[in-house]
Amino acid sequence: MPAGKVTLAARADAYQNSGDGSVGQKFRDEIEMRSAKLSEPPPPKDVRPLAVPHRVGARAVRCERRLFTRRAELRAGAARV
Repeated sequence: MPAGKVTLAARADAYQNSGDGSVGQKFRDEIEMRSAKLSEPPPPKDVRPLAVPHRVGARAVRCERRLFTRRAELRAGAARV
C-alpha cells in the first residue's frame, strides 16, 4: 500500500503545473500518519470471566435413556430371528 501511494505522489508532483510539490507533501503526510497508526499496538481486549456451564437437564437424560433402550430392544429382537 505505501509503495502505491508513493508512486502516486511522485507522478502527481512530476505532472502537476505547480512546482512546489504540495500534492506530494500532502500524500507524504497521509502515508506517515497511516504508517504510524499501523505501527502502534492494538488496544487491549476486555478480560471477561468464563460463562457458567449449563447442566444437562434430567429430561434430556431420560430421553437419551429411552432411545438407548429402544435401540437395544430392536437389536436384541433382530438377534433372536
